[in-house]
Amino acid sequence: MNFKLNENTPAFIKTEVEKLKATLAPLLKKNFRYTMFSSLLISISIVNLFFIIFGDQPISSPIPILLFAFLGALGFAISKEGRLLQKDILKISRDYILERINLSKFVTSHRKAEYKNIITDQPFMAMKLFIEFLNEEQRKKQAANNHTEA
Repeated sequence: MNFKLNENTPAFIKTEVEKLKATLAPLLKKNFRYTMFSSLLISISIVNLFFIIFGDQPISSPIPILLFAFLGALGFAISKEGRLLQKDILKISRDYILERINLSKFVTSHRKAEYKNIITDQPFMAMKLFIEFLNEEQRKKQAANNHTEA
């Protein structure tokens, strides 16, 4: 979830985004570690294999090649695990957003269904639509409060 909050972001949006970030924080941290570690292993492996295979010195033993090939394979396996974790992060964030939409008392059932359908069909637009939903919900809350005060 790439969404940056700035000083102009309303408090109700900041609150909801912070709740979402708190839910995802452990997974995001783990995914970051996987990405960094796999990149390091793959880079070390590729560079060393390149120098072993295309270097000036003849290859005296297959052990270094096997070692660096194993490190590269391990790096790619960790990278694959990171991609799977990324899918889990997207699913959890989508589920959180859909649940939050369901809990709204101010947005009509029809509008909730529209938001849920679009978020399900286009998951990469989920944050944009979630912010749009929160803005609509806030407008309807304020309208309901103004109506009851009058």
